[in-house]
Amino acid sequence: MWWQETRLIRLYEELEILTILDRLVPDSRANSDGGENDTHIFRESRRSEVLAEIARLEGKQAEARNLWVGGVALLSAILYATFHYVLR
Repeated sequence: MWWQETRLIRLYEELEILTILDRLVPDSRANSDGGENDTHIFRESRRSEVLAEIARLEGKQAEARNLWVGGVALLSAILYATFHYVLR
């Protein structure tokens, strides 16, 4: 699971870098230079890929968290029933 957290951190950093680049570069859609427009399109496509990967990884983390919570709840119920039976 640590690799997923590391990957999420790197994806969030990349998303932040893309946001900073968009702020630094003037609105390239207003420019007639095709090169700047191509970089803007590349950043937009990469941003959508990063957001999709973040959503996928966060979904996996939520599933794992739910499994742990369910396991702890089941163990707690078993321990409660055992102690209730022993102390009776």
